[in-house]
Amino acid sequence: MKDLDQTIDTLENARFNWLYANEIVQMSKDSIFTTNELICIVMLYHKMVLANGPKAKFMIISQLTTLMLDLFEITDCNISTTTVYRISHGSAGTHPDFCPDRHVSLESFVRLLTIYFTRDLEIKMEFAFSIYDKQDKLQLNGEDVGFFLKKFFEGEDEEEATELLLEFMAAGHEGNDLP
Repeated sequence: MKDLDQTIDTLENARFNWLYANEIVQMSKDSIFTTNELICIVMLYHKMVLANGPKAKFMIISQLTTLMLDLFEITDCNISTTTVYRISHGSAGTHPDFCPDRHVSLESFVRLLTIYFTRDLEIKMEFAFSIYDKQDKLQLNGEDVGFFLKKFFEGEDEEEATELLLEFMAAGHEGNDLP
């Protein structure tokens, strides 16, 4: 992996190889990405870490939040915050300085992009469900669903939104758990 990126010098390129070569090999064994794609993803992660200063070891939560806003156009703060929380707490970093409330591990960053780019609908649905199931009950109740339905219709015709919400509740979902 020589001279991967023209914006980093030879020393930084060597450091990148030293830090991530083994992880790239390990991740490529069961990744949806090719080895070259993984190298590019890891380089993106590395450059975001470098933006945090020469002693930084991890991407920080605010960088992932900004990426979510810019790349995925997720502007709902509640959804964005929950998504970042789920991703950053998805894998425990082994480094003693790692804190999932402040940092995003490489594995978590790759997991986010895997979820976004996979064609496996089940993986996408499981992750999306986890965003709404904030208490990890493995089920949603009418109140949970109603909260997000209201947000879905914000800015729309208020009467229509209220009517759809009432139809949902009248269908027997109020207070009932949804698997």
